[in-house]
Amino acid sequence: MKQFVRLGLFGSSHISHISESNILKVLLFFTILRISFFSASFPFFNNVDEPAHVDLVVKYSHAKLPTPTSSKMEPDSARLFVLYGTPEYLQPPQPKLEPFWKQLQNNDKINLINNKIIRWMEIQNHESLSPPFYYAVWGIWHKLGNMLGLDKYSLYWLKILNIFVYVGIMVTAYQLAKMLVPGDVRFRISVLMLLAVFPQDVFYSINSDVPSAMIVALSWLMLINVGYGHCNRKYIWLTGVIISLAVLTKLSNLPFLVFSLIICGWIIFQWHMQSILRKRWYWLIELGLCSIFPIILWCIYNYFIVGDIFATSGKVEYLGWKVKDLSQIFHHPIFNLSGIKIFLENTLLSFWRGEFTWHSKHMVSPWMDHFYTTSSFIFFASSPLIFLKASKENRDRYYFLLCCSFLLIIGYFSFLALISVIYNYGKCWYPSESYPYMTSGRLIIGVLVPFVFIYIIGLQSILKLLHLDRFLLLVVGCISIAIMLNEVVLTMPAIKSKFNFFGLIYL
Repeated sequence: MKQFVRLGLFGSSHISHISESNILKVLLFFTILRISFFSASFPFFNNVDEPAHVDLVVKYSHAKLPTPTSSKMEPDSARLFVLYGTPEYLQPPQPKLEPFWKQLQNNDKINLINNKIIRWMEIQNHESLSPPFYYAVWGIWHKLGNMLGLDKYSLYWLKILNIFVYVGIMVTAYQLAKMLVPGDVRFRISVLMLLAVFPQDVFYSINSDVPSAMIVALSWLMLINVGYGHCNRKYIWLTGVIISLAVLTKLSNLPFLVFSLIICGWIIFQWHMQSILRKRWYWLIELGLCSIFPIILWCIYNYFIVGDIFATSGKVEYLGWKVKDLSQIFHHPIFNLSGIKIFLENTLLSFWRGEFTWHSKHMVSPWMDHFYTTSSFIFFASSPLIFLKASKENRDRYYFLLCCSFLLIIGYFSFLALISVIYNYGKCWYPSESYPYMTSGRLIIGVLVPFVFIYIIGLQSILKLLHLDRFLLLVVGCISIAIMLNEVVLTMPAIKSKFNFFGLIYL
């Protein structure tokens, strides 16, 4: 019982008796195990555009810059798709199905394999002109794996980077929480506990959304350091470059540029209060240039290659989307209560647990889905109540944290809403004319850390009002266990697959 008291589960003031660094190490170790296990459990290639992302990684590993004429699948990619891909994500169960990599010695199957490879090579990659940062880094890593002779393990070699990314998210979130609310140990441990089990399945796949949360959180942390004056000019330049990488990873991170501009206003105020604005004002210009210049270079390249600064016209045409007339935009169902409810609920759900299917059915639990949406709405609504119980010093800190977090989340959700309303989706299966909502939470996974911040603050606020705040870690622990158990149960069919990493090494 004394150990639980020290952890703050049944006491209120003894958490400092346990080393925070040890708690952090345990949670990081658990996270590494979790991401490793589920990444190995899910076979290739999932229903969330994984073939397109893998193909582009392969292209970059061959140092092939994207052009409109290089949009078809690479031969090496097609070989990976046929040999190591599973139909289990989208097709009904087939008990006798065997991976093609096991049948390479069967002469009767060689022609079938070759024909499938040829058919894959005829397919256009609609992601071929996507922002380059993710594919460049993962392409270099893929090249290294090939040099090491990994061959059939090369795809899972790529997933190793996801582990590093998620550890980076955890460490950055911890540093942010420690900087923004240094006196609240339970808060930052609770944040890490929830992040350690957050069930977003994009982190188990090859997908350009993976780095967004780390880049956004790291940029936010660096901007705060700049505001507090903990920087030199080289740090300013590096901060600007990291900000640019958010957009060069995913266009859905464009709202972060607006957020960075707002934070620059806060930096100006902070520097004025510290009497260093006159000496450093030009540093902010350098920060802006370092943030924008890499994006401008990429836009110029796109303009000369395809005549479109963001290189999205080809993808929009491939998907059959068309921009609406201004008069049609406000007829969208999102502008009524039932429509906004559908948009928010489904975006929240996919933000929490992702979009994987298994045998064409979403890997979901109705009870946990209800918990995700209900708790999110309740805790977000209750988060401002933290001001009623916080000390004056912490009140100001929570105010800044909540303002920043809400700005980011509103900006990102608004971006998805904008994409939802400006297009006619034609014959596209998702979004569609019957479901004209872009509700893929992975596209806004950049706000994972601020989302968890608000969620924990909301829970903390309710417990404080009930005079039960000493039970915060216990409640978050119970939530985390429920999430983890649910994820294991939902993933069990994939764990048993002959096509995943375990099948690759044991069959």
